[in-house]
Amino acid sequence: MISNYDIVGFSGSRSYSPFILPLVLESVRDKQIFVGCAKGVDAMVRLYSVNNSVNLRVFKASDYGKGKSSFARRSMAMVNEIKVSQGCLVSFPSSPCPSGLKPSPNTFNGKGSGTWATLAYAVFLNIPCFVYLDSLPIPQGWGLSSSLSGWCCYSPVNQFSLI
Repeated sequence: MISNYDIVGFSGSRSYSPFILPLVLESVRDKQIFVGCAKGVDAMVRLYSVNNSVNLRVFKASDYGKGKSSFARRSMAMVNEIKVSQGCLVSFPSSPCPSGLKPSPNTFNGKGSGTWATLAYAVFLNIPCFVYLDSLPIPQGWGLSSSLSGWCCYSPVNQFSLI
């Protein structure tokens, strides 16, 4: 469950704010929220957080340089902070996963969705992820499992050492 995490990061489309987002935000209003500086989902999370006195940390692209690549560096910084904090990522893509995008350290290549690239990077880092796909297809080979209606999730693989 998303509410089991003390740190909850949000990522999503700049042109789409799903109807379910306010319900998710309400369920984590007592948590530390991480979000970006874009329109759409990011803006809705920021607005909710300000109106409800939520503990919010905004990752601003301008803090990571100039140009389009600053958004990628911003998203990677946020995901890295989620990893260090043992939090989770909640993602709201608005279109199918770009062809050929897979979880890896190099997901931001300028050829696809920033939301999917952020999610791919989080899966690569073995971070718990909750993805609201609504009716979008689940990408193959990512380890995402279907959950409640419209949702899928990524549960990290625990890595145990034998030595």
